[in-house]
Amino acid sequence: MKRTAVLRTLCLGALFSTLLFSACRESKKATSEDKHHLQGTEWSDTTGIFTLHFNSPEEVEVSLTRADSPMGTLKYDIPCHFSGDSIYIDDYSKRTPFGKVTILRNFRGIVRGTSISANFVTTDAEVAPGATFPTFTDLPLQEVIFNKKK
Repeated sequence: MKRTAVLRTLCLGALFSTLLFSACRESKKATSEDKHHLQGTEWSDTTGIFTLHFNSPEEVEVSLTRADSPMGTLKYDIPCHFSGDSIYIDDYSKRTPFGKVTILRNFRGIVRGTSISANFVTTDAEVAPGATFPTFTDLPLQEVIFNKKK
């Protein structure tokens, strides 16, 4: 009887240790390396419309500031990932009463020191003369330069 209890204790201890070890290993894998030291940094394009603030190696806050927008600055937390010097930000869109608005699509940037050169698609809103509501059209942008803010 004692032998069974000891064996059961050893098996439970081994099982617990295995689960704990694999959980620690999985949490290590899930954390991305910040080899470009972007966490906590802010980057702005040359027009000042787009700003990127890296919350972590897996998430970026994208801010849109349009002077003519009655909504002010719009901010979105969007997942991102890195592959070498390339950064990819997940596609993000919103549904509005006036249609689908693409915030970002196909974002691919290359980190080069204190700048990021990126290609992506966003949406342009236009209100036609005499119209009450805006129409949205995709706006592909090429070689947009984001500079690191100090």
